[in-house]
Amino acid sequence: MNEIIKINNDNSDRPTVMGRELHEVLEIKTQYSKWFDRMCEYGFTENSDFITISQKRLTAQGNETTYTDHQLFIDMAKEICMIQRSDIGRKCRQYFIEVEKQWNSPEAIMDRALKYADQKIKQLEQERANTPISSEQVTKLEREMRIKAIDLCGCGKVYDDVGVSVILAIEKEICKALSTERIEQITICNFKQAVKMCRSFKPNPMLRGNIDSSRLLLKS
Repeated sequence: MNEIIKINNDNSDRPTVMGRELHEVLEIKTQYSKWFDRMCEYGFTENSDFITISQKRLTAQGNETTYTDHQLFIDMAKEICMIQRSDIGRKCRQYFIEVEKQWNSPEAIMDRALKYADQKIKQLEQERANTPISSEQVTKLEREMRIKAIDLCGCGKVYDDVGVSVILAIEKEICKALSTERIEQITICNFKQAVKMCRSFKPNPMLRGNIDSSRLLLKS
């Protein structure tokens, strides 16, 4: 089927065509806005038969103006073509009938259903990725922080003296990097990054000094 006018399939319910494109294809001499208003007198209603699209544009003189177009559902486009009572109108109407047949074919319906399912899965995955981590993950992250603190301090007196400060420093660094106030607010999609940051944590000079001082006191 040769394309007479571009069909928009962005709308999941019904295909549409742009009003100004149809106006041009039908070779209408009347100004678009006046012609469209006259077409609406046949009973077409917004959001049922068409969707209004308005955009701000600059004229050749540099002034801002509102550019209005309309997405017409195919049923409306067919009726408009019939109203024109012209050869091109009849040709476009037949074209839209074929478009509807293809849109309603079992293959096309199945294809849209599969695309919808894929979109829904991606949406659910995205929503899940942006939800806070579970209590089990919080516990795992807290354990990783303790392990890192023991790795830096040892598991004796130095850990007793400085371990809490190390854990708080790790938590603060992770929360700052992931834009959260508490580790419980870390999202699922950022959990692996939080664990990685915990394992690669390096104390700042002040904290390193406190660890070293505690070790020296232990030896003295």
